[in-house]
Amino acid sequence: MLFRSHTGYPYPPLYPASIALAWSVLGRTIDVAQLANLAAVTILLISTFGIGCYVLTEFSAAVAAILVGLYPFMAWLSRETMIDYWLVALVALSMWALLKTDGFRQRNGSLAFGAVAGLGMLTKWTFPFFLLLPALWFARKNWRNAIASAALAAVISAWWYLPAASTLANFYGQNTAGGI
Repeated sequence: MLFRSHTGYPYPPLYPASIALAWSVLGRTIDVAQLANLAAVTILLISTFGIGCYVLTEFSAAVAAILVGLYPFMAWLSRETMIDYWLVALVALSMWALLKTDGFRQRNGSLAFGAVAGLGMLTKWTFPFFLLLPALWFARKNWRNAIASAALAAVISAWWYLPAASTLANFYGQNTAGGI
C-alpha cells in the first residue's frame, strides 16, 4: 500500500522498499530501519571514489570518499531514517555512471547510466534536478545514445510515475501554496 500513488504517499518506492527489505530480514525496529542506510553509505563512498578517479589520483579519490562519509551532515543523515541519504548516494552513482558514458559515446555505459538514473527517479522525484544539466552537456556529443539512456530511465521509472501523476500534482500544489 505504501508504494501506490492513490494512497497519497508522494514519494517513489525505492527508499521505502529498502527499509521494508531490512525489516523483513532483521525485524521491524527503528534501528533496523537506520541500518538500511548502510547500503546507501556504501554506494556513496564507492561512487565518490569512482568520480574522484576521473580527476584525482587513486589515493586522493580514496581520501575524498572518506571525507564525504565523514562530513558532519552526511554522517548525521546516515544514522537517521531519511530518504535524502539515498538520494545523495544515487545522484553520486549516476554522476559516476554519466562520466563512464564518455559523453554518451559508449552505448553500454549510456544504458547503465539510464538504468541508474531510473533507479534514482524511483528514490525521490527531485532526482533529475541534480543531473539534468550535466546529462544535457554530455548528450551534445551523441544524442542517439543519450536518448536511449533517457528512454531506459523513463521505462524504469514510469511504472510508478504514471499512476502517481495526480498525487504528485496535488503535492506540488500544496508546496506551492505553502511557499506563497
